[in-house]
Amino acid sequence: MKATPATVVKRVQTLADEKRALEKRLSDMMRGGGAGSPVQALLNDAQEIAGVRVVAQQQTAPDVKTLQTLAEAIREQGKDAVVVLAASFEDNKNSVVVAVGDAARERGARADAIVTALAERVGGRGGGKPQLAQAGIPEAAGIAAVLAAVPEVVTAQLA
Repeated sequence: MKATPATVVKRVQTLADEKRALEKRLSDMMRGGGAGSPVQALLNDAQEIAGVRVVAQQQTAPDVKTLQTLAEAIREQGKDAVVVLAASFEDNKNSVVVAVGDAARERGARADAIVTALAERVGGRGGGKPQLAQAGIPEAAGIAAVLAAVPEVVTAQLA
């Protein structure tokens, strides 16, 4: 902490403020959009299923909040997209985040239903809202099975 006992509280507050500022910069950068952005690269690699772009990938992220921010940024730029991002974190937790753009929701896709169907396949649980949902995955090995099931689950949602 590089602080004396008398200045610990102030130092912790400073570090918390710096963390918030960095999170905002990261969020702004991901939402930035241009042709070379990580968001646009993921959208360009999307698979098309029944006229909906589907992004289903494992990502490296420090925490679930960062994974959600990336999923939301993709959803905002890809209104016709269903986004499924999974990650394992340092605390040995594994998560999958699903975000569904407005146009994809109008076609019947719901993030909460998709994440529930995916998580159930590997013994996980989750939930959320129609546009954004998340689930815990018990084992890191389950991430591959979750991502492999995405086309089937999304197709069932759009039927």
